[in-house]
Amino acid sequence: MDKTFKQKLEILPIKNIEHPVGNTKYYAAVHVKSLISQADEEFQELLDKYSNLNDNYEKEVIRSSKLESQIIGLKSQLQQQALPVVPEFVAEWIVCVKEKNNNALALLDDDNMPDDVNEWLFFQRNDDNINLILRAWLDGYTVEKNIVSPCPVCGYENVKSNFCSICGRKNDYE
Repeated sequence: MDKTFKQKLEILPIKNIEHPVGNTKYYAAVHVKSLISQADEEFQELLDKYSNLNDNYEKEVIRSSKLESQIIGLKSQLQQQALPVVPEFVAEWIVCVKEKNNNALALLDDDNMPDDVNEWLFFQRNDDNINLILRAWLDGYTVEKNIVSPCPVCGYENVKSNFCSICGRKNDYE
């Protein structure tokens, strides 16, 4: 493969046939066939080499697209896990405030706020819920499972979330 086909053709022996009209120069058929055969073999080697590369490239593209979709799926799962979890009544309040095109300050306006949201935000023993509702407003949220069961601390029967509105305790229900 060092020389081109044309260069190899130029070094083949040329036979001369003399005619009364003029001389005819020609290559011996055996030499030309041999040269064409070599060129065909070299071409086939290159074709095999590069078609294999193409197959590998296509496989890599498919593999990388599968990896990309897996990464996107994992990112989505991580984002879902990272979202704050709020009770259903808080989610409804966030939707209500956003529908009115209000800003986040309206979330904390207790004049228009439903009583259960007011209790959840302001009558617990910590300020975590204020941060939580603001984070939910900014980043989105996941609605916590609506569990109706008695509070294990005070015994209140109608606890609809992980927050007991009677004793103000966040309970870890299963």
